[in-house]
Amino acid sequence: MAVLDITTVGQAVTRAYRLLGNLEPPWVPSDDQMTQGMIAANLMMRGWQADGINLWRQERREITIPANTQSVEITPYVLGVEQVSWVVSPQPNYYTRPMAPYTYVDYFNLPNPLAAIGTPSVYMFDKQVNTSTLWIYPVAQFGGTVLATVARAVDAYETEQDALGVPVEWGEGYVYNLADRLMEDQAVASADPQTAARITQRAVAFYTKLLNFDRPTSVMIRPWGKAGQGRPYR
Repeated sequence: MAVLDITTVGQAVTRAYRLLGNLEPPWVPSDDQMTQGMIAANLMMRGWQADGINLWRQERREITIPANTQSVEITPYVLGVEQVSWVVSPQPNYYTRPMAPYTYVDYFNLPNPLAAIGTPSVYMFDKQVNTSTLWIYPVAQFGGTVLATVARAVDAYETEQDALGVPVEWGEGYVYNLADRLMEDQAVASADPQTAARITQRAVAFYTKLLNFDRPTSVMIRPWGKAGQGRPYR
């Protein structure tokens, strides 16, 4: 027997409208409903990124640093950098040296960021609207490689066949939160306040549970970096 699961954004949008009671046989959203549902889904996913990194968005990137280069753009775009190490010896026997994070202001207060040549020991992450850049110090004369733990950005939905891009555990919470965002657009909040309240309550409960589910199980407090510096995520 086939497993009936929601795997695409189109399926999630359809399920959200069914929860709202806005579909009639044959239970297929109109073109406008699908378009508005996908817009809401994209906004929801990008908004969730502001709550910090999920474990399923954390990944390792190997970034090439050209010779005599102070900065390099990280592509594809990332939202945050949690840790960076300079590769002293490459594969297959990696030997890496952790680099210390600097804030934007601290980095550009360095007196000679371009004149200093040596093994990079500190980094600064600069995130702009459409670019994410890694700055290093001192400059490596012959270039090299860094290994970075980053928070990748979610992929934008372009067609209703696009994958949800979340773990299976997030499926039900995803649908309820999407329905919650579509209520005003579909006039459910005013026409059926009981259904609206129930959906909102479940959406909040699911999202809270999922954030707790997708975080480390313990927290260790230790000194890091310079005084007054905050980490971008956990």
